[in-house]
Amino acid sequence: MKKELKNIDEIFKQAFDEFEADVDPSIWNNIQNALDSSTDSTTETTLDRELPKPTSVSPA
Repeated sequence: MKKELKNIDEIFKQAFDEFEADVDPSIWNNIQNALDSSTDSTTETTLDRELPKPTSVSPA
């Protein structure tokens, strides 16, 4: 039984090896717009934050 399942796995792997689904271009545009807006807000937030001051260690 295990060997049969392995063979089925191989059949599906080979059948779908080069498969790519067609996607509506408007979906890609929505994804790109969402990524652009999240990148902009992340960059602004990161740049607006002040880096912590290094703490000095006094010699013992």
